[in-house]
Amino acid sequence: MSTPPDAATHAEPGARRTTPDALIAAADLPAPVSDRIAAIVRTTRLWKSERADIARELIAHAKDALSAGRTPEDTAESLGDPTTVAKLLRRSARRKRPWHWQARRRVLQAIGISLLAMIGVYAVLFVRFNTGSPSITHNYLAELNERNADHPPSQHALPAFDDLQRAWSPEFRTLLSFKTHDEQGNELRPHAMEQYPYARPDARAYDELRAAHARVRPQIDAAIAASRRPVLGLLYSDRYEEVPAEDGSIEYRMLPPSDDPAQSGLLIEVLLPWLGHARSNAQLIAFDAFAAAQSQDADRVGASLETVFDTARLIGQEHTLIASLVAIAIQSTGETALLQILHEHPNLLDESHLAALAHSAAVSGRIARDLDLETERRVFADFLQRAYTDDGHGDGHLTAEGLRLARYVDAITIDGADLENSLLTPVAGPLAMVAFGSRRDQDEINARLIDLAGALLAAPPGSAESFRIRKEIAKQEETLGSSRRYAMAATLTPALTRAVENAHRARAHTNATLTTIALHIHHQRTGRWPDTLEELTPALLPTIPEDPFDPGRPIKYRLIDGVPHVYFVGSNGQDNQARRPDDKNIPSVSSLSDRYTRSPSTAPEFQADWIIYPPTAD
Repeated sequence: MSTPPDAATHAEPGARRTTPDALIAAADLPAPVSDRIAAIVRTTRLWKSERADIARELIAHAKDALSAGRTPEDTAESLGDPTTVAKLLRRSARRKRPWHWQARRRVLQAIGISLLAMIGVYAVLFVRFNTGSPSITHNYLAELNERNADHPPSQHALPAFDDLQRAWSPEFRTLLSFKTHDEQGNELRPHAMEQYPYARPDARAYDELRAAHARVRPQIDAAIAASRRPVLGLLYSDRYEEVPAEDGSIEYRMLPPSDDPAQSGLLIEVLLPWLGHARSNAQLIAFDAFAAAQSQDADRVGASLETVFDTARLIGQEHTLIASLVAIAIQSTGETALLQILHEHPNLLDESHLAALAHSAAVSGRIARDLDLETERRVFADFLQRAYTDDGHGDGHLTAEGLRLARYVDAITIDGADLENSLLTPVAGPLAMVAFGSRRDQDEINARLIDLAGALLAAPPGSAESFRIRKEIAKQEETLGSSRRYAMAATLTPALTRAVENAHRARAHTNATLTTIALHIHHQRTGRWPDTLEELTPALLPTIPEDPFDPGRPIKYRLIDGVPHVYFVGSNGQDNQARRPDDKNIPSVSSLSDRYTRSPSTAPEFQADWIIYPPTAD
């Protein structure tokens, strides 16, 4: 086939070459023109094929101008400024590109804008985090110490309690290490320290226990006298010194805290060694009551048991949650000892002794189980003021110091990164500031849990209202556990439900103890046990206590073989006629709510009651 005349006319040498430079060179244009075309094509920064098309168009335009008689300089100038023309040509060429390239370009633009926005936001957060500082203005330690400020040292019970602890500690450690063996070298049991403070005279090492008890009798007498004082006289402080004792142990001597709250440590760091000492002293004085009962010294039994209850009162007055729980444990020690002595020596204590003990147990029991959750608010508020900024309206953001404190109280990390690392903290801190939420976020969920715990404390333990509150607490705790946002609150909010259960159980046990005391007074007056508890009201009991495990019904009472039994229903919610559980387990307060979700268990081990009196024979 022959070539058309027009095609032959426009064919040029090198037309097969497609690179822009090759096209410009093959066009054989004057230097000013070719240089201008090359500058424009190069400045477009387009794909090679696109630049080749532009080169062809510019070459054709230039040749037309030259053919029209224009000079090379005028022709070059007519092509325009390389930068301006290249920009227009680039925009036009990109609009002609395929849709997938256009889509990718938009995506990349969006990613770029997002990255820039993230960098901008991070920069703002970085500045906020690394320039923000906490405002520590509230002295919570001073508030805790105010309760003792109006009482002179002569009204403080703590010095006598400390003296008893210093005297008893080495004796106690020696008794724990004392062992007896048979001819084959096997350790003999039962051992007195396994039963302490309710040790029986027939137990191994009982004589050694009595001898140690006799050696600290002067300190016990001083503690009994001091227990009647109005306050324990504690000093709450994060400052202390270690003092070596004669037996090689270390004592902690508290030093006055700083008046400036910013110079003191976290409220949660305050040492409370006296709590353990108080419980140890209470056990020793309970044993003193048992020893007095063996000697038929009724006055000494009464004085010692009242001292145990007074110790619970003094500790409970400190109104911290941990102090309340220790006070509940001490109250239980006194009540258990009293019930055991009443069972083993029913005629030892006369009505005056029993009335005095009933009064002491009632007062101390009420104080012990009156959980003061406000101190838990203080502990958390103190942490927040040291960890967050304060905007003056109850909110603020996490600071570098707060991140260090969070890592100190618990192993808090971001994606496995150790935030205690001083080099990492400024970088990871802005992320933590967002992840852990604001000051108000932490405060609100902590306050919500404490409010719910207070409501649960006021609700009857086996009621539908109690069940509803438990469900709400469980929901809030699930939020704490599942969201990093509330890591601070999750770390510092105590197990409030368990504390409330202890208080409910303590109230039930105290009511049963007071009922048992009333039964014994009635027996002393009449020579017989009452047929029903109604015979005790109103002379000995204002009202019959309720069975918290059987809401709306009174505590259970039954005469079995001439022995009075005071008890509560068990976990199945049914009166099993004072049947004692085989495994000696007492019912769980929380298990009572099961009746609202499923039928009580019918397993044999649940077909039993919680018997308070007579006490379990060990």
